[in-house]
Amino acid sequence: MTANQAGKTHEYGPEVDKEFFNALQMVVEKYPDVARKYAVRSRHLELETLGIDFTKQHGVSRVEDNRIVTEFVDNGDLTIAGSHHACCEWYYDGRWHCIFQCRE
Repeated sequence: MTANQAGKTHEYGPEVDKEFFNALQMVVEKYPDVARKYAVRSRHLELETLGIDFTKQHGVSRVEDNRIVTEFVDNGDLTIAGSHHACCEWYYDGRWHCIFQCRE
């Protein structure tokens, strides 16, 4: 998919990152029951539009009516850490990091 915002073109998705998605396809085909629990999505909005630095911040999502609302907070924010949230999105850079928490 190509997205255009403020004159910038950002390319992402299976047509652009073919090798990456081909490797993911093999994993999904090998573990179809587990794969149904997950999805792959672009982090364009968080990284490019909002400028979120996932080494310093993480998202906390909640359901409000018919919407999912996500707020980004600094890592170690005690008001969030004390609440009951489960990790619902991970990032891998040599080890797995929780970057989104969701209320259960």
